[in-house]
Amino acid sequence: PLTKEEIQEEYLKWIEEGPDIENYKQIFENNRGTSASDEIIESHIHNWRLRKIAPIKRYISRKMIRIYNVEDERIKHIDPFEDLSRVQIGPISPIKKEQMENMSVQEIFSYIKEYKEPKHSFSVSNVGLGRALRDSVEGRPKEFTVIVPEFLKFTETHKYLSFLLDGFETALTNKHIFDWDSIISLCKAIMIKTEKLIEISEDPILYKERTLRDIKISIGRLFRLGLSKDHQNSIPFSYKDDVFAILNILCDDEEPTLEEELNNIKGNWRISDMSINSVRGIAMNRLIDFTFWNVGYSYDETLLKDNSISKIPEEIKSVLEYHLDYEADPSYTIRYIYGFHLNNLIYLDKKWVIENLTNIFPEENNKQGYWEAAWSGYLDGNIANAITFEILRKQYVRAIECFNDEDLEIKSINFSTERLANEVMRLYINGIEDLKSENSLVFKFYQKTPDSIKKLGIAYIGQNLSSLKDMKEFDLVLKRLMELWEERLRVFKNSNIDDYKREIVFFFLWFNNSIFEKGWTIDRFGEVLDLTNGSINIFSDVLDTFLRYIDEFPLKVIHCLEKIIKNQVRTDGYLLFERKYRPILIRLLLSNEKDINERTKSLINYLGSQDLHYFRDLLG
Repeated sequence: PLTKEEIQEEYLKWIEEGPDIENYKQIFENNRGTSASDEIIESHIHNWRLRKIAPIKRYISRKMIRIYNVEDERIKHIDPFEDLSRVQIGPISPIKKEQMENMSVQEIFSYIKEYKEPKHSFSVSNVGLGRALRDSVEGRPKEFTVIVPEFLKFTETHKYLSFLLDGFETALTNKHIFDWDSIISLCKAIMIKTEKLIEISEDPILYKERTLRDIKISIGRLFRLGLSKDHQNSIPFSYKDDVFAILNILCDDEEPTLEEELNNIKGNWRISDMSINSVRGIAMNRLIDFTFWNVGYSYDETLLKDNSISKIPEEIKSVLEYHLDYEADPSYTIRYIYGFHLNNLIYLDKKWVIENLTNIFPEENNKQGYWEAAWSGYLDGNIANAITFEILRKQYVRAIECFNDEDLEIKSINFSTERLANEVMRLYINGIEDLKSENSLVFKFYQKTPDSIKKLGIAYIGQNLSSLKDMKEFDLVLKRLMELWEERLRVFKNSNIDDYKREIVFFFLWFNNSIFEKGWTIDRFGEVLDLTNGSINIFSDVLDTFLRYIDEFPLKVIHCLEKIIKNQVRTDGYLLFERKYRPILIRLLLSNEKDINERTKSLINYLGSQDLHYFRDLLG
């Protein structure tokens, strides 16, 4: 092995030799389209040496600094990682934004049509130019509608079609107004005459594009805002047939394949991501958007409120039913989408949903993965109302059964346990489900889910207590919540508390955000602390909350503090949020009640006995 001196010698020799100039010249020319001047090359060599010397600057002599022609002051401020921080992530456009802004749309199109991506370029590329086009379209969409048809005429510009459409999508997001005619015509031509499109033949170094697939994705995303009737530049209803024809073709796209889905699931992809990043997934989302868009134009206010009539045209029902056929479309992603839009589908046609419910939520155990996908979508996209819950109650029961039934345990797709817990709590708060009957969903939830999920329900209520004050029949809501807290305390007292330690500590949120009578609240919180021996999720705002109770209930406050402080010292050996305790202790020491005063002093002395003298000064 080399000695330290030999390593230093080799390193300095490498610096003296300098960078690979020929490689630098080639990269410079590829990226800039021109040759590097002698001045630029000399500057590159000098800066390269500075960056190499910077890591060893404290170990080299001033003589060596002179040899390598680098000033000491410059070395002091050199960051050896500066190159990395200056690297532009992703492709670069060969034409600057400012240049493109000063070009007409015809000049931009001509430039794009003639542009050839340099070989072996790690920066300027077709993708960089495409992104520049997208940004330009976003800023002046009206002008670009005129040139839209030209992009389909020439194979050289096919690779830029997705960027063109993305520019119009961003323009919609920014509320720009433009005419849809040429865009709808382009989308229809692409879908009906796909043989016109070519894939990129060469493999770009950084980003491999799939031209047709990317265009389909862009069409689907463009239609998202285009099919929003509330958008000031939504697609005119006169294009209804063309839009449906386009979506119908996209809904038959092969992506995602079942193989792709299974690989993605194994790779911890979320199925929600697949639903908005695959061609067929996006198209099915847009088909339901299209149905609402159609309803907005086709029905008057009276019919819109009539839940007894179907608002789904027969041609759309045919597509929806086709994709519910497991043989025709064995996709988890598509099942997720039906679940995600379930409230909307019930509004559009309640009877159709009921008739197809077992296809959306299959009952067979061997189709558990499809049920999971639909249920995951439902929880992600909906909040239950009375009508939806009446239809889906059986599915809620099944979701809870998943936690203790081996035949129903999660096979493929994890649904949101947090949203499930929130849903069950909302149903209880609204009086749709009771607390104690064995058939109650709330009872089943507490009987069958693990502590890690039970805690989510308690946390959800605690975080939202203040918003419940605006509910109708607030007195009944308050009564239900008080019954829940007392019932959970009863269960805790009659069980091994270790089985519920995750749930019980989240009652600190109920204490913090209490909407209950103050005396009742601090009594219940005191019971929680008694059961946990002072162990609680302590955040500083819990201590702030005690200040609201100290004047009326000082004895109960000191009782809580004794539990919390002794547990913290016993567990951690120190006091967390020490400064938050001080104002509480000061006010307790000012109490005229002898018992409170003495217990407060005793607590401070206890801390001192543990060599924690935070509040010794308070004793005088």
